[in-house]
Amino acid sequence: MKARTTLRLLAAAVTVSALAIGTPAHAAPQPDSNVAPAYVAYLIVNHRSGMCLAPNGPFANAGIAQVPCQPWNTQQQWNRIDRGDGIYLWLVNVAYGFCWDLVANSVPEVRPGTLVQQFWCNPEWTSEDWRTEPSNRFLHDLIRTKINSLCAQVENKSTAPNARLRLAGCSYSESSQQFQFVAV
Repeated sequence: MKARTTLRLLAAAVTVSALAIGTPAHAAPQPDSNVAPAYVAYLIVNHRSGMCLAPNGPFANAGIAQVPCQPWNTQQQWNRIDRGDGIYLWLVNVAYGFCWDLVANSVPEVRPGTLVQQFWCNPEWTSEDWRTEPSNRFLHDLIRTKINSLCAQVENKSTAPNARLRLAGCSYSESSQQFQFVAV
């Protein structure tokens, strides 16, 4: 009985203390853990052609190619998602949610000429890890893959629509390897 009385007195004291201190009329809104974080969407514009990069279709394994820019078209918009080390990132298509990836099944297959595609994002695949680094042109970057340190380049240095993206040895002065990330 004495323990029960003590508990009641303690509960009453806590209640009175809370009322004396006061509680806000409206609690601050709490973040919804089910909502994905907002990312800035970018067009990736090739310097040589002035065209934007987009997948050739809405499916996994669709190649990445250059097309005339349409800033409102989410198929041409990409999110830069940090991989957690501050160096490498995923390039994720806004319309389809796929990551830049390489058309290769193993590291030895990754060499100059390897095509770039979109594929399901998987943190275990280093073929989806990219980094950007400044080229010799202001506000333009090289996009370098983690595997074999090769760079994305528009095939045959083309300025034509639908030219695919392939890997090549990195060259800071090669305009078909220079890309500008333009926030939309």
